[in-house]
Amino acid sequence: MDEGEAGFIVMLAITAHLPGLIVGGKLADWLGRKKILLFFQGMAAICLIPCAFLNNSLLIPRLLILSAFFLGGAQPASTAMTTDLTNPSNRKAAFSLLHLGNNIGFAVGPLIAGFLYNNYLMWIFLGDAATTFASLVLVYLFIKETLHSKEKIEESLKLENKYERAEKGNLWQVLWKRPRLLLFTLISLIYSFVYAQTTFSIPIQVVELFGDKGPKMFGVIMTTNALVVSCLTIIIISLTHKIKPVLNVALAGALYAIGFGMIFFIIGLP
Repeated sequence: MDEGEAGFIVMLAITAHLPGLIVGGKLADWLGRKKILLFFQGMAAICLIPCAFLNNSLLIPRLLILSAFFLGGAQPASTAMTTDLTNPSNRKAAFSLLHLGNNIGFAVGPLIAGFLYNNYLMWIFLGDAATTFASLVLVYLFIKETLHSKEKIEESLKLENKYERAEKGNLWQVLWKRPRLLLFTLISLIYSFVYAQTTFSIPIQVVELFGDKGPKMFGVIMTTNALVVSCLTIIIISLTHKIKPVLNVALAGALYAIGFGMIFFIIGLP
């Protein structure tokens, strides 16, 4: 595929993620967080297995788009479980710990994938599926369902903290009561669009710079990025724990502008 075709496939995968988010969020509130996480994350992994044996078939992009839909469906359940299992005093630290764990994975995964890409592509798909199933086994064994009972929801309606208590009504009624949440969602769309370039525009740029060595170099870059994040996250948490989360997000946006803006001028690996 040329860059335009590849970009269109990536756009479809991102687009497929969105209905997955909506469907998964609704089902997580109806059937339970744990069930939805196990099902959607498991289906996302299953979609990857045939990709290992299809060589250069155009079925692979279709399966990856389907996998993106299921990944989207798992995300609200995962985030909701984390929120359910924490409180305002430890929630920021919990999400930071998850972010740290993700980056430890990103430190290893892209480096391995970069070396496998040219000659052992099938093992990227199989390894992705295998590690996903391993994580789901841990969730199944050690994490209880966190969906609140009707009694707990009724109790929550009486909480003084308006951001912690439950709300009556449908999604749009809740958003209307919390316009800042709606505005934050729109801003997050911009952040997500910028961050998505990490997995699309930057790999293309790296291939333009390094040719066949591009996938390996991209793996090195992502591993370096993840190691820096893993090492600095704990320090940044300690420096910013007294700052409001919304200010942290605003600061992150400014750093996005600087960091991604610098990439325009890159001509070499250092």
